[in-house]
Amino acid sequence: MAKNKTRKSTLANKCDDRWSKLVKLAWGCRCAYCGTDKNLNSHHLFTRTNYSTRFDLDNGICLCVAHHTFSSKFSAHKTPLEFAERYKELKGEEFYNNLRRKSKATWDGDYDKIIKYLDDQEALLTKK
Repeated sequence: MAKNKTRKSTLANKCDDRWSKLVKLAWGCRCAYCGTDKNLNSHHLFTRTNYSTRFDLDNGICLCVAHHTFSSKFSAHKTPLEFAERYKELKGEEFYNNLRRKSKATWDGDYDKIIKYLDDQEALLTKK
């Protein structure tokens, strides 16, 4: 049992790293709020504890460190309501609501599907 848990933890970490890199790529390696290309983070709109959207690129946004965590005027962590409204402006209310519903779904635990999805997304993003 311990080996299987370690394997899943390793897979989750590898998928998290890939997800983070692909989110930045999907957003043009720029902060979605201010446009800088410095000190970038990938942020989950709906918490990464929701495995149904944890690795979904639609659930990610690229933010500079200030707009991710530090700015008290606007950041994903310090002003979450304002952040959600900004996200809705960028992606649309329907997109946001569909992602919200998806985040509440049960995940089947299949990392092979996640790896395939990330492979496919990387192929699409690097063709641009």
